[in-house]
Amino acid sequence: MSQEKKNKTLLATLGGLLILAVVLFFYPSDRQEIDKTLFKVSDLSLVDRVILSSAGSEVALSFSGSKWLVNKNQEADEQLITVLFATLQQAEPKRQVASSLRDAVSSMVMKNGVKLDLFQGDVLVRSFYAGGNAAKTEAYFLDEELGPYIMTIPGYRVYISGIFEVEANGWRDRRVFNFNWRNFKKLETEFNRQPSQNFTIADQGSGFDLVNSPPSDTTRLNDYLDAVSLLMAKEYLTPGRVPVYDSLIQTPPIATISVYDLGDNALVLDLYPPIDGDPDALGRLNGTDPVLFSREQVIPILKTRGYFKK
Repeated sequence: MSQEKKNKTLLATLGGLLILAVVLFFYPSDRQEIDKTLFKVSDLSLVDRVILSSAGSEVALSFSGSKWLVNKNQEADEQLITVLFATLQQAEPKRQVASSLRDAVSSMVMKNGVKLDLFQGDVLVRSFYAGGNAAKTEAYFLDEELGPYIMTIPGYRVYISGIFEVEANGWRDRRVFNFNWRNFKKLETEFNRQPSQNFTIADQGSGFDLVNSPPSDTTRLNDYLDAVSLLMAKEYLTPGRVPVYDSLIQTPPIATISVYDLGDNALVLDLYPPIDGDPDALGRLNGTDPVLFSREQVIPILKTRGYFKK
């Protein structure tokens, strides 16, 4: 056989091996058709409780009939609840984790991931684990009987398991007061060092205004009430995480704002002096929960009685 023919035969053989390698890479021996509904609930609208359990913590999201609550006592962020259910609706298995990695991935997800229990009333309708790799670039769902699957939302590059890893405080509604003209009764503001500037806003018969005071500048009054009603928390803090805030919250607040609804239920916010160089300001809700605000959000609600004069 001539050298030219030997070379052609060798090239043909190499080409065949290359094609075979590509086929084996993209079509592994354990490849199988995947049920896209594997981790879905037939009717998510009936799910009224979600338990998210991870190492050392548990978050319970429950529907009260009118709103979602976090751990039964705090209003949940409606946008996050929407993201949660959209993720459960759209997430699909891309493929099963390779057989050689299944045991390792299963152990990792069960140890470091989050267990989801979805309920309709008292009936558990679906349970699985969610987690991901260390870089948060690949998400896994784990069924204890079927093993782990790599998950995706078609058309999006997103770390799916991230929504399940949100801590309890992260689920809370960031609108602090969240009142409107239909449920608002009165607002009281007290200044620890300027008691003469304390004021109360309530219905004076012809509309809301300062109590025991001449008629206010209507624009300033409405702008102030809007700023209070729209106040957004930047972050709900866990005590002990930031020592300087733990120390500050032991000192007297500079102002206390109490908002009452029509049932005379009060939500009380203490505000503390900002720390030099800190872009944020510390508050405390109902005497217990430390909360962080941006200074830009706090400035419009720190108004004294004199501010409302015409």
